[in-house]
Formats: sequence, C-alpha cells, structure tokens
Amino acid sequence: MTRFAIPLALSFGLGLMVSTPAQAQDITVDAGRGPITVNVPPGYDADEPAPLVMLLHGYTSSGAVQEAYMQFTPLSDSRGFLFLAPDGLTDASGAQYWNGTNACCDFDSGDTDDSGYLRALIEEVQAELSVDPKRIYVTGHSNGGFMSYRMGCDHADLVAAIAPLAGTTFLDPLMCNPSEPVSVLHMHGTSDFTIRYDGACIGEECYPGAVDSLNIWAAYNGCGGRTSSGGAFDYDENRRGTETIVRRNVNGCPDGGALELWRMTGSSHVPNFTEDWNDAVIDFFEANPKP
Repeated sequence: MTRFAIPLALSFGLGLMVSTPAQAQDITVDAGRGPITVNVPPGYDADEPAPLVMLLHGYTSSGAVQEAYMQFTPLSDSRGFLFLAPDGLTDASGAQYWNGTNACCDFDSGDTDDSGYLRALIEEVQAELSVDPKRIYVTGHSNGGFMSYRMGCDHADLVAAIAPLAGTTFLDPLMCNPSEPVSVLHMHGTSDFTIRYDGACIGEECYPGAVDSLNIWAAYNGCGGRTSSGGAFDYDENRRGTETIVRRNVNGCPDGGALELWRMTGSSHVPNFTEDWNDAVIDFFEANPKP
C-alpha cells in the first residue's frame, strides 16, 4: 500500500517575553483517548451559546502541528468561538491518522471508529460548555480533509458545515448518506501532487477530485448544478496575484446546504497562506449555520 507523508514547513522563532492574559477558562475533555484541550475565548459567556470549530490534522501530523500551520486559536480568541484540534491514533508505521474514507488513511485496515470518537468529543464539549447546536463546524487538511467529509456524511444532524483543504469525499456516493444538508467549503491547489485536484488513487483505493466532490454533495444537498463566481483572492503567498478562484453553487441549494469551491491555481499540497485566509474560512462558517 502506498503511503504518503504531509510535510509542513513550519519555522518558529524566539521573541521577547511579554505578559499576556492567562487563558484560565480553557478546559480539557476526554472521549476515551485522553484529554484534549478546548480553547475558550476570553469573552465566553455561558448564557450566550458559542460556535464550535474542530480542526483535524493530516496523516503523520498532529493537532498541535496542524494548528501551528493554520492558526485558528487567535481567531477563536478574537471572534469568540470554541476551538479544539484533537489527535488521531497511531498506526503501525508510527504515524497519526484518521479513518476518513476508504482512500485515506486507515492503512492498517483496522476499521477505526474515528467518526464515533469525534462525535463523542464534540458531545463532551457540549456537556461542559455552552455550544450553539446550529454552529458546529469541522475543518481539516489532507487526511483531516477526508475526515471532515466523513463527519458530514455520518453526523449531518450535528455538523453545520465542513471546510476540507486538500481532502475529498467518498468516490462511491453510496458510501455516504447524510441525513440532512451540510454546507461545504472545498479548498484545493491545482498543483497538489499529494492529493490530486482532479482525483487519483492511493494504492488500490481511489478518491474523486475537487469538482466531483462538490458535484456529489450537490446531489446529497439537493442543489442544482449551476454555479456563479464568488470572486478571486490572494490566499497563497507563494503564488503571484489572485490565485484563488471562488465558485458558489447557486441553483436551489437549501438552507444549510451551501457549496463553495476555492480553486487555488498553482498552489501545492501545503499552501503558504496569507494572514486573511483563515478569517475567510470562519466567515464561511458564520454565514452557514444550520437553519
């Protein structure tokens, strides 16, 4: 079975030590695999239910490394959503993974129930904190993107929207049966040679491309096929100009079932994101709660 690694070029520096307010409100939750930290924003008020965002790491990565790359914690503090980035189990090669789809990435074929675990983790947060049930969101990179789609498939009653980066849905539409519409923001570089924009196979298991993934979800959500332009943006520092072309499905998508594709022309598997990229992802989430 072919395996792939997700390299993250992350650099860290030492700066001046400054005094910052302690995040005393942060909590840990445990759904059977050990404690996971939930970032609780400074303005959290139990009388005002807050959105919840879960970030899922890529194959061989971890929640901490993924968050160091994608930087959602500062937005959790400034925009007022609860945030967590859990870790997957470790396979026989020593790599952390999620059992997202048949293509990625339970290579030991252990049929790990990560879907059930992540739902239980969300429910643990709901038991401890005031979570808005209409604003629970999942995003992830690569293997975490596949797992984001899996969460939409299995837990459409719970998850309002998903935002996979460089990860796709099941190739066989019959392997996913969402109980209700889920909004989807799919982000993918056209020069991604790890998870191909147009789809490919990992070993004997194949996955659809970015466009086909959204077409499959258009059928699940009951949308038509017509799309419109959502503009062009510069979200990748390594590409010149406005490389990210946004397309939105506008033909009869129901409330709670919006579809959006960010085609990142020339971007790789690990884009060098601009500072406003993750803000735009949260904007999509905020615009698409459950009805």
